[in-house]
Amino acid sequence: MLLTSTYFVGNITAEAANPAVYGPYYSTFTGSKLKSAPTGTLGDKCEKAVIRYGASISNSKSYTCRWYQQIERRVTTTIGTVIKVTYYPSYGGGR
Repeated sequence: MLLTSTYFVGNITAEAANPAVYGPYYSTFTGSKLKSAPTGTLGDKCEKAVIRYGASISNSKSYTCRWYQQIERRVTTTIGTVIKVTYYPSYGGGR
C-alpha cells in the first residue's frame, strides 16, 4: 500500500496542479471608470490598488494595473479569480 501514495504523486502533471496562476496581465482604466467600477470587479480592485499606492485618482488620467488570474478546476466547475492587483506608475498610464 505504500506504493499507492507514491504512484499518485508520481502521476500528477503540471496541468493537474490546482490552482494555476496566469499572468501578469495589464489593464488600463480612466480615473472616471475606476471611480464608477462596481464592487469586486477588476476596475474596483485597480482603484483600491491605486489608493494603496498613495496616488489620488483624477477623472481625466489613465491608470494601468498589473494583475494575475487564478484558475481552479473542480469536478463540475472552473473558477477564475483576479488576484494580486497592483499599481505602480511605471506600468504606464497615470500621466
